[in-house]
Amino acid sequence: MEILTERLRLRPLRERDMASFLAYRNEPEVAHWQSFALPYSLDEAQALFSECDASQPLMPRTWRQIAIASRLDDSLLGDCAVCLSGDGQQAELGITLAPKHQGCGYASEAFKALLDWLFSQQGLHRVHAACDPDNHASARLLRRVGMRQEGHFKRSLWLKGQWVDDLVFGLLREEWQAQR
Repeated sequence: MEILTERLRLRPLRERDMASFLAYRNEPEVAHWQSFALPYSLDEAQALFSECDASQPLMPRTWRQIAIASRLDDSLLGDCAVCLSGDGQQAELGITLAPKHQGCGYASEAFKALLDWLFSQQGLHRVHAACDPDNHASARLLRRVGMRQEGHFKRSLWLKGQWVDDLVFGLLREEWQAQR
C-alpha cells in the first residue's frame, strides 16, 4: 500500500524509520496524548514494525501503522493507524506526528488521503477517531478533515492509571463523497 499526496508518501514502516520513530514516540508532548507509556522501548517498536506487514490487506480488529513520509526525501514525519471493525465495514483512525512536523498541515494532508483511500479503495461505510477533549489540536484536525463530533464520553476510558474523557468523531462515506 502506498498513497501519494502533494507533499507526502503514506507507506509501510521500514527498518530505516526506526530511529525517527523511536525519537518522536519518546517525546513527552507526543506520548502525553497516546496510550503508550514512556519510555517507548526499541523492543516495543520492533514488535510494532513486525506486525505491520504491508503485503497483507487490512485485517479486522488489528491495528496497522502506516508511515507518513516526506515525498521529497522519504524521511519519516509520523504515522497513521487504522483498525478495521470486526465486520470490516468501519475503521478507527489515529495519528502521531513528530513535534517538529506539527503545525505544517501534514496531519490534515495525510488524514484526507487516508480517508479517501479507505472510502474509495477499501469501500468502508464509516470511520471514527477519538481524542482527549483537552487535545485541542487533534479535535481541530478531525473537524478540519470533515469529521463531526459524535460524543463526549465522561471518564469512559481507563488510560495510564486514570479514567479520562473521550471525544469521538465520525464520518460516513456519503458525507466524505459530498465534501469531495
